[in-house]
Amino acid sequence: MITITKIYPYYISSNQNNIKPTQGERISSDINVYSKDLLYIFDDPHDEEDIQMLEKDFEEALTKITNRIKPFLLSKNINLFIGSGCSIDAIPLMGKTFLNAKEKIENVEYLGEYALESNKNIEACLNWLNAGLEFLNEDDTKYELYKKLYLDLLTELKKSIIYTSKDKENLAIETYAKLFNLLFSVRKEDNHQPLNVFTTNYDLLIERTFESISAHYINGFTGVVNRLFDPSVFRLRYVDDENRYREKWDPVSRFARLYKLHGSINWFFNGEYISEHIGNETEFNGGETVIYPTINKHNQSLQTPYSELFRELSINLQKPNTTMIILGYGFPDEHINQLIQQALSNETFNLIIFGDITEEGLDKFHNQNKNKNNLHIIGGDTMEGLKIHYLSYLVNNIL
Repeated sequence: MITITKIYPYYISSNQNNIKPTQGERISSDINVYSKDLLYIFDDPHDEEDIQMLEKDFEEALTKITNRIKPFLLSKNINLFIGSGCSIDAIPLMGKTFLNAKEKIENVEYLGEYALESNKNIEACLNWLNAGLEFLNEDDTKYELYKKLYLDLLTELKKSIIYTSKDKENLAIETYAKLFNLLFSVRKEDNHQPLNVFTTNYDLLIERTFESISAHYINGFTGVVNRLFDPSVFRLRYVDDENRYREKWDPVSRFARLYKLHGSINWFFNGEYISEHIGNETEFNGGETVIYPTINKHNQSLQTPYSELFRELSINLQKPNTTMIILGYGFPDEHINQLIQQALSNETFNLIIFGDITEEGLDKFHNQNKNKNNLHIIGGDTMEGLKIHYLSYLVNNIL
């Protein structure tokens, strides 16, 4: 097994990398599970001539990738899927949060396989603990032990979202703003549907970005003082009625629908309905915050937001002439992966994934769907070792 230090930018479609390097080429044939046609690595250049050749080749590859992406941005229906990797400038990845939490809390050994350092899935652990509490009797001595573990982990997860520096938060918002401004700017025609943004993130960075760039959005809640979840608002759209006497009012172009598939740090359940609280995030560190892993799956009233949100995901993926762009998502959620995989059977659907093909989740998804012509995977490294699928690099150099 060789050690990969740098990988050329790659564009993988239909089980082949059809954007290939021309200079300094060395095919990696020793990488486990990967076809030698997929990944091309290059050695560190030894002299100025090598550097110039590689730089030229790199720029040509990026240009080809950019030209491939442009037509997809003009699809009638655009779905953007944003994972936790896109907020990494401000908020640590869940895996890191889980490792840090296990160093702080007591009785970690009772977490079973989740106590292992190699296990970084805090959401699965919270779900496991929550399910266990459903079956334990409250008089059982282990009930309080597991309940405390559950609450301690949930608290650490909330802290990782809430307590971030303002500078880091502003940096993340600035990057998001570039992405959304770009998509809004190329989708001004009235036959384009609103931008759909699906995310598994609990933070409020996307909402704050929309407000910072004066973009209109709806997120499934209605009302001002008492904001309650009502999925029917996803059917609505803002129109420009400045000229009240025109025969047809134009839809507002800078408009998005935001679907938070795993809930949000500012969603709460009061025993009867889901509400959204507006205010400082530090005020949300407590109460029954509605985050997906904390849900009692046997409580039908708590099923409502998630069943509706996933139904919206499925409906939007099946619309004709649809493109989904995936950013910062490592394919850890099988229920989401299945819906995306089902959409690949639709010939007018295209899936653009910016990611690392060497990571387990994307590798598995690719192997399951590598013969689909509408699956496109883009990744690789720069000559300085930067990942080109990271959001900050994408918005500044490719998109």
